[in-house]
Amino acid sequence: MIALAACIDNRTPEPTADQVTLPCLPNLDHQIDIDELPFPDGDAVGEYWVSNTDTAVDLAGETIDNAPHWDWSGLATTDALVDVAANSMEGAWFASEFPRGELVVPLDLEHTVLGILVREDSAISLLGLASESPNPTVGKTLVHYDTPIPLYLFPITAGAHWTSTGVISVGNGMIDGLPFVGENIFDLTVGDSGTLDLPELTLTQAFQLRTQVTVKPDGGPMVTQRSASFVFECFGEVARATSRQEEPTADFHVAREVRRLSLRGGHL
Repeated sequence: MIALAACIDNRTPEPTADQVTLPCLPNLDHQIDIDELPFPDGDAVGEYWVSNTDTAVDLAGETIDNAPHWDWSGLATTDALVDVAANSMEGAWFASEFPRGELVVPLDLEHTVLGILVREDSAISLLGLASESPNPTVGKTLVHYDTPIPLYLFPITAGAHWTSTGVISVGNGMIDGLPFVGENIFDLTVGDSGTLDLPELTLTQAFQLRTQVTVKPDGGPMVTQRSASFVFECFGEVARATSRQEEPTADFHVAREVRRLSLRGGHL
């Protein structure tokens, strides 16, 4: 997340001189184009309200005026403000492994696994995974997918669906210091856009993106995990709920982690 301003009471943001400048202004045209999703050229920090204990979450929402409405505005005493950084490849120990890589993002709050992203003509794609440290004694991870995995396919519109398989061939995978061969299967579906209430702002035409990831090792048991994120024009991802492993229900009610955009930090 590189630049954010409030979109309060169903209004398109109108940044002023004392607000953080958006990379673009949302036009609320019921789709998100690739130039309407922030992708920083360098390092960037966003601040999120985060709960990393089992938390009740409402993914289905309710229907108001024939459109979805999700109320994620309530905060619990256990929620904490957490900086989430997206970094350039410069200086990363794995930079030479991913010559096409442009951005490094943490896939968990502990930064134990990082995702390497690239911006393509019509997608933002995942090239592979790496641990923050190359030290094998602390769980070195380095995964190359045979082909990039599109995490966002543009334009993002209601009803869009895509499935991609990240093949990890012999010699291209190490997880927690152990060799890994197999597949990571990504299944993504975009729901209808609607109104999303967050603790400090309300966004209209926020798209809910459902993701199911299946880790399928050669010769071992499969593991699945679900997530539901909300993306909005020119803001990027503004909220996310991640399920417990082996969650059977798409509209899961308990998340192991919930994060929601905050505007308090002044460095979004």
